[in-house]
Amino acid sequence: MTGPYRESSSPCPRCGTAIAPVKGRSKWRCPSCVGTLVEEAELSLIRGWTGFVVRAPTDTPLECPLCADDMASVTVVDIALDYCARDRVVWCDSGELGRVRTAIAKDALVVDPRSLVAILFGSDGDAT
Repeated sequence: MTGPYRESSSPCPRCGTAIAPVKGRSKWRCPSCVGTLVEEAELSLIRGWTGFVVRAPTDTPLECPLCADDMASVTVVDIALDYCARDRVVWCDSGELGRVRTAIAKDALVVDPRSLVAILFGSDGDAT
């Protein structure tokens, strides 16, 4: 992500503390609750990554710290995460990113990423 997102301070969607960019990475970390905001492109670097699936929301949606839109509920290997389609970022609560990496490596996850694209953008590719 480029431009103002890298330079600005954004609030953690869980505790409101300013999240800080991780130097040289496409992610930000909350120093208070240790949650992590990760660009989808960074997740795609995980060996075995094939995407996530949208799930029915069970709680009040988190607000994306970058654009303030509601984040969609998604799962990766039965781990609930929050995704912003506009900014293509995923919020991982403390420890979730590590669990995702471990589960993907262990289970060789096979999820068709087209299912997420179809739900978020429809068959014509336009955002819904």
